[in-house]
Amino acid sequence: MILDNEDGHSAFTHKSYFLGKMVWGKGYRELLDLWSEHKEDFNDIQLDVFGNGEDSLAIREEAKRQELRINFHEGRDHADSSLHR
Repeated sequence: MILDNEDGHSAFTHKSYFLGKMVWGKGYRELLDLWSEHKEDFNDIQLDVFGNGEDSLAIREEAKRQELRINFHEGRDHADSSLHR
């Protein structure tokens, strides 16, 4: 899927991301369940998840158990100097 923005440049090309504190209450259960239900449809899409939280280990384990193609990355605080030039 490719969506073009107003100036004709690609806004999305088979790559998605999910940001947020890794706690089940932020929608991770729904994300994993929907991804699992449609994983055959999402073969071309790479999902990168960014975040930390008290449920991060359980969320990662559940994604692995369901054999979901999700890349997990540690979150960074918005004040982290690596995010600023």
